[in-house]
Amino acid sequence: MKILTPFPVRFILSAGAALALAACGGGGADPVPGPAPITQQPAGVAATYVGPISGFGSVIVNGMRFDTVGATMADDDGRPVRLQDLSLGMTVSVDGTADDATARGAAKSLALLRGTTGPITALDAVSQTLTVLGMTVKATPATAYKDVAGFASLTVGSVVEVYGVVQSDNTVLATLIDKEDSASTHRLVGRLSGLNTVAKTFQVGSLQVSYGSATLAGVLVDGALVNVKAAQAPAGGVLTASEVRVGGSKGYSTTVAAGSYLKIKGVAEAAPVNGVLTVSGTRVNVAQAVYKNAGTIRPGDFLEIKGAWDGSVLLASKVELENDDRDNDGYKDSNELYGAVSALTAEGYVVMNGVTVDISSAYFDKGTRAQLAVGVPLEVKGVVQGNLFKAYKVEFKSGYSSNGSSSSSSSSSSTGFEYESYGFVSDFVSVSSFKVNGMAVDASAARFEDGTPANLANGAYLEVKGAQNAQGVFVARKIEFKRYR
Repeated sequence: MKILTPFPVRFILSAGAALALAACGGGGADPVPGPAPITQQPAGVAATYVGPISGFGSVIVNGMRFDTVGATMADDDGRPVRLQDLSLGMTVSVDGTADDATARGAAKSLALLRGTTGPITALDAVSQTLTVLGMTVKATPATAYKDVAGFASLTVGSVVEVYGVVQSDNTVLATLIDKEDSASTHRLVGRLSGLNTVAKTFQVGSLQVSYGSATLAGVLVDGALVNVKAAQAPAGGVLTASEVRVGGSKGYSTTVAAGSYLKIKGVAEAAPVNGVLTVSGTRVNVAQAVYKNAGTIRPGDFLEIKGAWDGSVLLASKVELENDDRDNDGYKDSNELYGAVSALTAEGYVVMNGVTVDISSAYFDKGTRAQLAVGVPLEVKGVVQGNLFKAYKVEFKSGYSSNGSSSSSSSSSSTGFEYESYGFVSDFVSVSSFKVNGMAVDASAARFEDGTPANLANGAYLEVKGAQNAQGVFVARKIEFKRYR
């Protein structure tokens, strides 16, 4: 697994990504002087984004669409990750380049950051909380679910993997709850306390962790975020660790250079004191910031903050309250999908990028519901409800007019609505004529990764990047051969 090294980058974090900066959090509340905040990232410079996946057709993290063709992908244990393994709400760290103006980026590597995994030991339907390995997990209406319909379908004893935000009180705000068949490895992600270097123990949540026989990466200190693995379930309130990783000591350890442009999303842990507060573990000086949608900051407010990182404190130039943040369509907490329809299932449902989409109450733009078919390119906005993507807007993209006919532009050029897709080759005739997920593909002008045009054949598994032309043919400009298993 690639370990990210220090470089002067823009570093964007979700609320849960204080794991990469938590060690930088401090105590005092005095305003911190430093360089003037940087308000805009230069185009195409190195960047690392950490946060939950909010969309596909590219991998979308914190509003940035990352092209993943050619990127190395693995989890933070170093195991390979496939695109079809990724789900909405999973936490990832993307290393590559990004452009603020276009909200497009190119990934060099993607790390899947695994969450707390183990059996549910307690459930509270009223407060929508559950307990896993001593950690209290809070579900919200925006929490996604995988392999289970929703919170009401969870039971004590069910094994789950929880992705989300570790708060300052060591509770987890869940972005995804993934039901597992079993737990071959138990994993605990949280902040440690009560470190005893003589007894080789510390506390995470309500569990004591014994690390005397564990492989240790990083330096243990009270307050540090740790990733603990164990071969067996806890016994007598004690989890016997086989491996302990501190903070970002594997897979996502990044040092943010002083003066870097920094954007974080997180929860205010208290109101500012003398202009300084902590947002999901990161110290922020808001004394010189411009506020949007926020007159004052209160504990629990969900904030997006931009500014300059001085090495220990974010000098904010802009603070935006996101509790009531809505996109241009007036909807809150929007997710996005870009790509072609790969299947039409039951009435009112389509599949895009492996995600089942409920379009039954969606508004259709530049086309009609009757025009939906395999291969039709769409941009879909919606919200996750349980294990379903509920669309509120479906927009038809290149090549499909409002009357269902296509325009007459050349079949060898594309219109610019670029996205990524993946799947098996079928109906292969030539490099300029085959299908992926039922979508016609022309790869005659594509750049190939991990293979050549000669390797194209029925059954080959590909990730493709390009755009569909007016005839509905996906004109590929990048193709990467992938391993399916």
